[in-house]
Amino acid sequence: MYGSLEVAITWYERALELVPEDPNFFNLYSELIRLYVIAGRSEDAENLIDSFKSIMKPHGEDIMRFRDYFTLMEMLRACNKHQEALQLCENLERTEQKNPWLKSLYLIDLRPCSIVMIVQKRFLFRSQYGLVPNMDG
Repeated sequence: MYGSLEVAITWYERALELVPEDPNFFNLYSELIRLYVIAGRSEDAENLIDSFKSIMKPHGEDIMRFRDYFTLMEMLRACNKHQEALQLCENLERTEQKNPWLKSLYLIDLRPCSIVMIVQKRFLFRSQYGLVPNMDG
């Protein structure tokens, strides 16, 4: 609509140069990853993931930490790294038991469908046995 794929990539890269650590613009990371994937620039996508990991706040307060992990999961999904996204999700499930944002992990759609079904089956199994926090409150 506004030009070529490369022009769009250039604009996203410029935008991220201006606000690389501003959480209000973290969605730019996953959008740029999608463009890199479409353009076949997998090395640039990997570098962007590494760049994002360097600004994550893994020891920040609960909601900030999860915001960063959700952004990373979205980036992994956009790169078709579904298994890696699922492993990150499972790690958070093990290590973040006291984090009130843990239940939001069960709302993440990790494609392809086979992984979504695995996550849904795990959730259903765990909820039947009281192993999942109550989603109602």
